[in-house]
Amino acid sequence: MNQCTCCNQKYEEELYISDKGNTFCDDCLGECNAICKICEETFEKPDMYEDEDGKYICEKCYAKLQEGGNSVLE
Repeated sequence: MNQCTCCNQKYEEELYISDKGNTFCDDCLGECNAICKICEETFEKPDMYEDEDGKYICEKCYAKLQEGGNSVLE
């Protein structure tokens, strides 16, 4: 039995497992995760920054933008 980290429901089928080891059902995969608009990798939303357009940027890409003096969040 597998349990979704986001909604806490239990499932018989295999769930998506994140790099952090968290599990997500199909419904919560898009709800709790996002694709970085720069590197296009998938991350959990709490580990990302949201820009003014509702797009997400991972911590690594955000740090690179800040080093270069560019801010896509303002």
